Amino acid sequence: MLNKRLIILVSVIIGILVITSLALWFLFKSPTTQIEKTQTTTSDDETSTPITQTEEGELAVFKLSDVAVSSPAISGNNVLYYSKETGNVLSADLQGKSTKSVTNFRIPDIITNIWSPDKAKVINIYKENDSIKKVLYDFSSNKAIPLDSRIKFINFSTSQNRIVYQFIDGQLGINKISISDPDGLNWKTLQNIRMENVRLFWPKQDLIAILTAPSGLVKGSLLTTNANGGSLVRVLGDLFGLTVQYSSDGNFLLYSMTDQGGHSPSLHLLKDGDANPQNLQINTISDKCA
Repeated sequence: MLNKRLIILVSVIIGILVITSLALWFLFKSPTTQIEKTQTTTSDDETSTPITQTEEGELAVFKLSDVAVSSPAISGNNVLYYSKETGNVLSADLQGKSTKSVTNFRIPDIITNIWSPDKAKVINIYKENDSIKKVLYDFSSNKAIPLDSRIKFINFSTSQNRIVYQFIDGQLGINKISISDPDGLNWKTLQNIRMENVRLFWPKQDLIAILTAPSGLVKGSLLTTNANGGSLVRVLGDLFGLTVQYSSDGNFLLYSMTDQGGHSPSLHLLKDGDANPQNLQINTISDKCA
């Protein structure tokens, strides 16, 4: 009788273990059928597919480069840019279907590149042997012309083949705004100033604009003078974080300012000849606008 009870007890235990094992197997087993992974390839015809799919009527965004770039600029139906890896100029069409090299010489440690309005010339600013170099490159002649190391901020005129720049010689006590040909020849002094680290603009044939160094801690001003000489005129003043951008024809001035401390930026538009700027109700800085 005892043996019979023992057999029944053992059978019950074995049955419980079998049922438990089956339940655990069904619960944790890998599925026998898996979703097949899709592998896609990109053909040459598909390299211009927009990064983001768009609805009808929306703008598409195309990827033009696989490398870090400096100073992209539109030239006709192409975009010119410097490769930060090689220092070469490349040209890509607006949809990224075709890219070709324009130059084949290396520029080390590019800081920025300043294009002439017609993109026929560029001023390359880069670091070499712990010093800052500024070199004018002419694409039509393939000539590179070093500029004076005492030239600081520099910009092209939007309407003529000339440049405006700040020239500082600490030993001689010189700090002036001058204009010249792109290679530095035929220069002319416009103003002797005390300000350092200014930004310069030449938005109209006879108009030169001087912006004090933008700062959220110190109030800034925008001054103008005539390219043929004359006194300084203050256009904007006593504004924290002041930065500006001129329209291509020089008739509109887009500027931004901040509170004391460099926060809460606001964007404003001033038309040439108007005294009252328009608050665009956009919280950004003009440097981020094109």
